[in-house]
Amino acid sequence: MIKIYTFLILSTFCFLHLSASNPIDQWIIEFELDLNNLYANTDQEIITSKSYLEDYYKSYTLNPNKQNFMAYQNAKADYEYLIEKHELDLLHLRYKRGLGLIKLLYEKVLSLEHHFTGMRTYQNIFRLSNPNAYPEFRESKKLLEESLRKKTPLKLPEIFEGNAFVSTTFSIISSIVGDNQTKNNEAHLSEIACILDFTLEMNDDLGLIQFETEYLQGTNKSLIKTCQQLFAEYVKVIDYHVPLNTCRKEDDWEEVYSKLDQYITQLYEDLEEQYQSTGFGNNNINRSLINLEFETSRVAKFVSEYQAFIRMGNQYYQKFDSIITNYANKDKCSDKLPSTFNELQYDIQNTIDKFQNTYNLPEIAGSRMKSLLYGIN
Repeated sequence: MIKIYTFLILSTFCFLHLSASNPIDQWIIEFELDLNNLYANTDQEIITSKSYLEDYYKSYTLNPNKQNFMAYQNAKADYEYLIEKHELDLLHLRYKRGLGLIKLLYEKVLSLEHHFTGMRTYQNIFRLSNPNAYPEFRESKKLLEESLRKKTPLKLPEIFEGNAFVSTTFSIISSIVGDNQTKNNEAHLSEIACILDFTLEMNDDLGLIQFETEYLQGTNKSLIKTCQQLFAEYVKVIDYHVPLNTCRKEDDWEEVYSKLDQYITQLYEDLEEQYQSTGFGNNNINRSLINLEFETSRVAKFVSEYQAFIRMGNQYYQKFDSIITNYANKDKCSDKLPSTFNELQYDIQNTIDKFQNTYNLPEIAGSRMKSLLYGIN
């Protein structure tokens, strides 16, 4: 009665906890509850069988006749059957929970892909790093060029018009040697000083942000493919051959779990039939257990790959944030820079928050998760 009461309290607590938790928390709590129930149901059964085995063995050693020998062999077969059945129960649970974890992590990497796609980083970096993208610069540059033409017929070749460094240098030279009064040229140059300073100082750093953002997006795409391949190999064992993206799109998970139940049911039947007929297990069942074991270990490996990518992404964006916030003349020029600068800062901060709080899953990175995946209670 005490055990039943304790179990009801635990179940109620878990239910309340699940309703307020994220999917990974739910996955862990449900897994732990299933694992505890499994051990609670089988431990006593195995202990009792082992006790019978020891008693029959003792009777046989004291009186080694055929009857006692057969009783001992039957008890041994019963005990070994329970051990193998328990291993199959455990692998069934681990495999099923591993399947759920693949599903959860696939949603995470897809969400990251949508996040990268929706970011304005590429457009903002181009507009921030190229002075020709600033209306103020284009206007002042035009006036300075007109001033220079009055003094000399030199005209900037068209191919250089889009080059940030050539265009910047040409504007500065125009302000120095142009035909306008010095004060006018100084005024024009002062208006674009912050633009010139920012684009020249930050050009390489902004290029680095763009390059490394593209690298992270490419790595995330590779992670998506790895997850899809993992799923294909994982469910091939249970004779399911639909790709992960199709399974997700068509919500075919019920069929996946049905295939798993059919596969495990057949293993139970084969195991029981084998012990009833021979008193021993067989190699076919052992191979099936090894296949299930191998696939669950692949899930643990993918978890490590996922967490390594999230740590790397967080480190990259912390670096991006440091680059942006440490611009030397930020205080002087903040009101001269376009809104794209603030948008870039927001995208970086938002991505850091995503990596730390949405995509980082410390619950599945520690020994607790590994214990669950490897079936350790």
